[in-house]
Amino acid sequence: MWKNIIGTVGTAFALNASFTNGLIYGWSLFNSFFRVTLGWGSDKLTELYHPRAWLLLITGCIAFLVNILYLPIGEAWLWPLNIADAMVYGAAFTITATQVSTNFGLRSYGFNMGLASLAPAFSGLICTSLSTSFTNAVAESNGEEQCYGDDCFSSTFIMGAVCLVVGVLFEVTVLRHEARELDKQRSSFDLQPADL
Repeated sequence: MWKNIIGTVGTAFALNASFTNGLIYGWSLFNSFFRVTLGWGSDKLTELYHPRAWLLLITGCIAFLVNILYLPIGEAWLWPLNIADAMVYGAAFTITATQVSTNFGLRSYGFNMGLASLAPAFSGLICTSLSTSFTNAVAESNGEEQCYGDDCFSSTFIMGAVCLVVGVLFEVTVLRHEARELDKQRSSFDLQPADL
């Protein structure tokens, strides 16, 4: 959601174009960095028989905190928000393929992966539309055509925090499923002395 409203945020805070462009480029760079590092981290977790879902759970909790902290801090919190959003998006992009194959198998993998890929697309569409509605409502209540200041996005970040709570709760169920699957794998690899 955040990456879709960076331009609007730049206008609302009357940020200069180079700062807004820096947020956009920074998001892309951090997203790329987190895709690689969290992908590597997820491989290391599975080597230790820990579910990859832990990464999504942890990054979702961090993003939730960053969204909530925006409310009292405001404009000064834009860069941490930018980095946290890039991290969560990178983690989701990196881990989705392995979660789809782990949880649904390889049969109909293309279809299942296509469905999983729709989640960020729909959330971006829906959340951006809602954010625009919230921002326009604040502007109208202030008698302005354009919304300026921290109040413009308070509702947006509350909505983001609520969505992250739902995502984290979903990840808890995925985590439990993956943990059971990894326990089965671990027990099938454990050799007892009688097996030798």
